[in-house]
Amino acid sequence: MRLKDPHTVDRLFFNLIKYKRIINILNILLKGSVRFHHSKLNFKPPAQKGSIIDWHQDWAFYPHTNDDLITVGIYLEDCFEINGPLKIIPKSHKSKIFNHHEKKFFVGKVNTKKEKIDISKEKKLIGPAGSVTFHHVRTLHASSLNMSSHSRPLLLFGYSAVDAWPITYDKGSSIDPNINLKAYDKLILKGKPILQPRLEKVPIRIPLPRKSDSIYQLQKKN
Repeated sequence: MRLKDPHTVDRLFFNLIKYKRIINILNILLKGSVRFHHSKLNFKPPAQKGSIIDWHQDWAFYPHTNDDLITVGIYLEDCFEINGPLKIIPKSHKSKIFNHHEKKFFVGKVNTKKEKIDISKEKKLIGPAGSVTFHHVRTLHASSLNMSSHSRPLLLFGYSAVDAWPITYDKGSSIDPNINLKAYDKLILKGKPILQPRLEKVPIRIPLPRKSDSIYQLQKKN
């Protein structure tokens, strides 16, 4: 279950995307500028109703001209192993961009056996309510079943460097700059508007064709 763009629903979330301590950290990680990209609030239901999220890289969903993009996770409640926490493979952001296509369709997940990914190296990001996680857009991550008796809420905010320009527009992001550049520039939290993006030699595979814009539906279909 997911609520898209919670920052447009409640002022609390809108204010939180600009939280000074988080933005100061992002300003360092993103080399001096920060643009808000998207928000979502995931509710992982108990195992009877919920599902796993298979291994994937966010980069596969919304490639940019460079890969200075980071997702921030905020635990609204305590999150431990029983809750099906976010899990990552450390340093995987320094590895390749894995194939997220099957049978010519974008399916939003990686075939870990075919790609020979050692998932035994996974690290579960557990912590009490209020814990904050940061992961790079190329980081391999997933989540297991929630084996507790109640839903596990996770607030996710995506950010990019100002000079990271979208190659394709993903409906998960807030504003399409091709339609409303002025609104897109208003998403800048640190730095100034630019029209000359930074181009880096980063591997890109366009996330098309796809049968859904939902990661849950994409992964279920295959």
